Amino acid sequence: TKAAADRWKALPAEAKAPYEKKAAEEQAKYEENMMAFMKAGGRRGHRRVAKAMATGQPSTKERKVELSPSGKPKRPMTPYWLWWNANRMAMAQQLGATDAPSVAAHAGKVWSTMDPAERKPWEEQAAKQRAEHAVALAEWKRGKSGVENNEENVEKNENDCDEDR
Repeated sequence: TKAAADRWKALPAEAKAPYEKKAAEEQAKYEENMMAFMKAGGRRGHRRVAKAMATGQPSTKERKVELSPSGKPKRPMTPYWLWWNANRMAMAQQLGATDAPSVAAHAGKVWSTMDPAERKPWEEQAAKQRAEHAVALAEWKRGKSGVENNEENVEKNENDCDEDR
C-alpha cells in the first residue's frame, strides 16, 4: 500500500481529477442516502447490533470482558488521569471545544505547567489508590491460586502418595 500511495502522490493533478471527481460524487450520494435513512428513523450501526443479537454473538465489549480474568482489580489511575477526569468539562469549556484531541492536548499543557503544590492532592489520591490496588490484587492472586483450598490439596496429595505405596 505504501508503493500505491507513492504512485498516487506522483500522479499529476490532471490524472487524479477523474478519480477525485468520482469520489466526491460517491461521497455526496452516500451522505444524501444517509440523511434520508436518518430522517426515516434509521440509526447508524443498528443493523450490525441487531445482527449480532439475532445470531447470539456477544458484542466486542462483552468479548473483552469474557477474555479478561474474572474479578481482577483494575489498575489505579495516575495523578494526571485523576485530575483530567475531574477537570475535563472545565477544560472543554475553557477551550471552547469538545473534540477530545484538542481538549486532551490543552489539558496536557496545563498539567505540565502546573505547580507541584497544585499536583500534590492528585498525587496523594493516586498513592492511596495504588496502595488499595496492591492489597486487592494480592487478595485476588491468593484466591486465584487456590490458597484457601490448600489444606484440601495437601490431604489429597498425601492420599495419592499413600496409594502409591
